[in-house]
Amino acid sequence: MMSTVRGCVNTATATWCGERTAQRPPAHIAKAMGIDALPVVDEQLGKLIPFLFQTLEGLHFAVNNFPATWPSHQIPPVTNHGSSNLVIGFDLEAGQYMILRSAISLAGDAFLLCRTMKKLNSGELASPLDTLFTALEKYWPIRNAFTHLDERVTLKKHLLNGSARTDCGIVYGAASRDSYHLVLADNHIHFLLATAVPDKIGVTSADFAGIFSAAREVYSILISHRLHRGFISYIEPAQVFT
Repeated sequence: MMSTVRGCVNTATATWCGERTAQRPPAHIAKAMGIDALPVVDEQLGKLIPFLFQTLEGLHFAVNNFPATWPSHQIPPVTNHGSSNLVIGFDLEAGQYMILRSAISLAGDAFLLCRTMKKLNSGELASPLDTLFTALEKYWPIRNAFTHLDERVTLKKHLLNGSARTDCGIVYGAASRDSYHLVLADNHIHFLLATAVPDKIGVTSADFAGIFSAAREVYSILISHRLHRGFISYIEPAQVFT
């Protein structure tokens, strides 16, 4: 049996795509092998899928190192008035912050890869890729908030004006102008969307579990190839990303 997820994915992807691209055996041989009726998929999948799973492996490593509970930034019970109220709070050690940011960044990378593959002809992978895309998509707004932090704290279109109540203890008064917050509290990151609307995203291991469940669906399809299947022993899907 192959000993690593990456090895399994690389072999399975090459074989699965090989059955379904223009590079598959001639028609008479393909028919004898029972692969002549398989849908043809885009050859780019053969390069993108291994990189997607490498990214997901990195994400899984980061999430596996999450603490059971993240330290919460303490917000004083005060209503913010005036202008340019800026609250940024992550009460984390350097290693904890690195792991959290890595997870968010890698989830964003995986989202972009998945979004790209959704535009390609992916055959039987279309449905599980949709599921994975949906699981990753919810982390895209916070990934963007970090990536474009310079714009979020300076451009007026991203700043909150007027009254608003958040779930992290921050309350903005009616006179509040040009406000922004990015805070880790109660196992969520609380932030403003690009539209200046308060939002939050859960960042516990359980919150990321749906991503890995969806990835196992993709993996299951990949190892279902027919060519050489009787000679290859893969890690079982239930043991991937656990």
